[in-house]
Amino acid sequence: MSCRFRNLTESFDACLAEAHMYLRIMKILRLLFLLSMALSCSIAETQPPFPKIGSEYRFTILDDKSPKPFASDEGQVLIMAWLRGTWYRVAYQEIPGDGRPLIITNLNISQLLTLSDVPEGAALIKPVLNQNRESSSNTIIVRGQVNKPGEVSIPEGAEGMTLGDVIAATGDLRGIANKRAINIVRKSREGEATALTLDFRTSQDVMLEPGDLVIVPQRTFD
Repeated sequence: MSCRFRNLTESFDACLAEAHMYLRIMKILRLLFLLSMALSCSIAETQPPFPKIGSEYRFTILDDKSPKPFASDEGQVLIMAWLRGTWYRVAYQEIPGDGRPLIITNLNISQLLTLSDVPEGAALIKPVLNQNRESSSNTIIVRGQVNKPGEVSIPEGAEGMTLGDVIAATGDLRGIANKRAINIVRKSREGEATALTLDFRTSQDVMLEPGDLVIVPQRTFD
């Protein structure tokens, strides 16, 4: 009887020791995981010095078989924000100077063959962004696929208007409007333009500010 009890005790002690060992291993693994997370957060990407945010550049596209970011092989593009790595948010026109609204999209500049400075006075994108921006301090500009593009006056005493109210004031979206990609361009006091792309179906309550530029692109058809 005592022999059986001793065997049971030894088995229990062995199981307990094994459980303690597993617990120690789990603690070590958890510590290693936390260390790896802290290390990955500490190695943050830094914005490259080129291209500069807010600057306009001439580009040519790399001649390979990959999908091209633009319809034409060369043109001009305005760098609006750095996203990560070689990805930037940019504004451009499919046909520069034709009066169409700007297209704001994300671009991997590694797809470009060249990217060179635009000479002073030769900018094509910035003037479109800035047109009518200073015509009134209490308006929102709407361009593109709405029934009545132009300026929308903000009601007296209000700090802004919702995106839904602004679009309603322009007679609503046209049938060919791309509701999933409404572009909002906002200019800071320092003159730097930032862009945000919103899905109109879920963002009608987003508040817009005086001086904002709303660009409604055309829906693409496959």
